[in-house]
Amino acid sequence: NKYMTKDEYKLHQGIKIWNIVASVFFLIVCFFMYYIYITIHGNTFEINYFDIFILVFATHRLVRLFVYDNMTLFIRELFLDLKIENGKYEYVTSKNSFKATMSKLTLCPWCFGVWLAFVSGFFYFTFPASKIVFILLAISSIASFLIVLTNLIGWYAEAKKKEVESK
Repeated sequence: NKYMTKDEYKLHQGIKIWNIVASVFFLIVCFFMYYIYITIHGNTFEINYFDIFILVFATHRLVRLFVYDNMTLFIRELFLDLKIENGKYEYVTSKNSFKATMSKLTLCPWCFGVWLAFVSGFFYFTFPASKIVFILLAISSIASFLIVLTNLIGWYAEAKKKEVESK
């Protein structure tokens, strides 16, 4: 059980409020995107296994891009504070409840993944020309899995080789 200081408690309460605001905003955006979709396509909606496959892997790649990759570090840093101590620089969680909430959102693959999945699905189904982008993202995601798998196999083989050599 962790006790909080008054400032930590205020920050915690502010983060809870921003979480509620973000959830309401998400629902509004969902309904707005749904309205745009039915305005363009009517009430028809078809999905097949290929679409699911592409969206799963494309969303995986987007989550990886925004939550982990160096290329988008500047976005995550927007929601952190720069702390300078003894001539050393470090990004830390902000004392501003909005920035802290956004930081938690952009650093959490599960949280950000929900947002990206919805946005990805919206663009994929609403604007058919965007499908090529999602196919390329899916290919990139699968290639990443293959790289990791290849590395794991290589590490396993090297460990076995050292085990045999040590006997």
